[in-house]
Amino acid sequence: MKIPALDPDMAMILKRMEQADLLPYTGMTPVEARQAQEARNVYWNEQPPAVESVIDVSVAGPFGARRMRIYDCAPGSKPRPALLYLHGGGWVIGSIDSHDIIARELARRSGHVIAAYDYVLAPEHPFPEPLEDCIAAFRWLVDRAADTGIDPERISVAGDSAGAALSLGVALHQRDSHGRLPAGIGMIYPTTSARLDRESQKRFGGGDFILSSAMMEWFWNHHAPDPATRSDPRIELVDADLGGLPPVYMSIAELDPLRDEGDLLLERLKETDTPVEYHLWRGVTHACLPMIRDLKAGRGFLQEIADFLKRAAGDSMP
Repeated sequence: MKIPALDPDMAMILKRMEQADLLPYTGMTPVEARQAQEARNVYWNEQPPAVESVIDVSVAGPFGARRMRIYDCAPGSKPRPALLYLHGGGWVIGSIDSHDIIARELARRSGHVIAAYDYVLAPEHPFPEPLEDCIAAFRWLVDRAADTGIDPERISVAGDSAGAALSLGVALHQRDSHGRLPAGIGMIYPTTSARLDRESQKRFGGGDFILSSAMMEWFWNHHAPDPATRSDPRIELVDADLGGLPPVYMSIAELDPLRDEGDLLLERLKETDTPVEYHLWRGVTHACLPMIRDLKAGRGFLQEIADFLKRAAGDSMP
C-alpha cells in the first residue's frame, strides 16, 4: 500500500533529523532518554510566544510534590475555563518544559487558563501510578479553582500521545467514581492500545516517521513491564466502556504507527452516547504538534484544538 505524501514542511523536518543521525531512545536508559529528549526539544521551544502570567506551583500528589505550570493570558479576570494539559512521551520521557510551546499556544488561542502537569514517570512509577497522579492533579485543580481564577465546572483535560491516554483515563475515573467530569477531553494522536501488530505499525513503525514500533515496545516495557497488566482497560482503552463522557476531541496523524488504534477508538466512541469530534492530520507524523516553528500546518492544528476547548466549555458541539 502506498505511503501517503508528506507535508513539505514535515519532509524537511524529517530530513534534518536524519542528517543529525540522532541516537534512538531504545539504546538508552530512561534517564538518558529524558535528557536527550529535553535537549532535542529546546529548538522547538526557543523564542516562545509571550503569555502574561506563567507560574510554577507545587502540587502535593500521591507520590510526592510535583510541578504544575499555570499559563494565564488574563490573570485577575473573572473565573474562566481551564485545561489540564498532560504531555506525551510514552509515560517514560517528556515534561512541562519539553512541551512548553504547546501550553503557551493553547493559552493564547483559547483564552483559557492552561495548567501543564509534570506527572510521575516510569519505570520509577509504572502503571497505574502516572494515571493516579494525573487524577489527583485534576482534583487539585477543581479544589483550588478559587485560588487560580478557574471556573471549577469548566475544566477540560487534554494531552498528546501517552498524555492523551492519561486524559481519557482521568475522565473515565471521574465518571466511575461519580466525581466532577471534565468539560471536555482532548486526545492528540493518542496511545490507546498495547498491541503492536496492527497494519499502521507495519506501515509507519519502521523508524522513518519519528515514532517506531521498537520505541513503543521500549515504552511499554518500562510503563507496564508485566504483560498481564496490558489487558487492563485503562491501558487497552479500545476495550474500555466509553459511554457517559463529556465531548471528546481526537486527532490522528496520517503517518503514525498509532493510527489504526486511534481509528479503532473512534469507532468505539461512535457506538456510545459520547459526542466525538475527529480530525485526520494529513501529511504529518506522530509528535508533530510542538514543531510549529517550522511546520506551518501545526498552527492550524493548535487552533482547532483551542476552538474545541472553547466549544466544550460552552457546552456546545458542532
